Amino acid sequence: MLNKTQSQSNMSASKRQFQFLNVRYQLMGRGITGEISTLYVNGQQVKDFDTIDKFYNAMGQQGWEIRPLGMKQEDVYTFFVVMQREIIEYE
Repeated sequence: MLNKTQSQSNMSASKRQFQFLNVRYQLMGRGITGEISTLYVNGQQVKDFDTIDKFYNAMGQQGWEIRPLGMKQEDVYTFFVVMQREIIEYE
């Protein structure tokens, strides 16, 4: 049986850590073409992408995964997602 110190050491070595981004966006019109009307990442407006597919693909190449939260409809659909990626530390 492991003593408390060995157990804590093993737990910290296998502990996974993640980074998160909060994303909120609206698409043009009915959203069929995926053209972005507004895009915010962690509250900051992003204007580097013209379609949501290009944004998702760029983020995916950086290791980000999508965790959809939902959408809200007023006059325009507003989508909310959380993106996450694992922090990998090399020793």
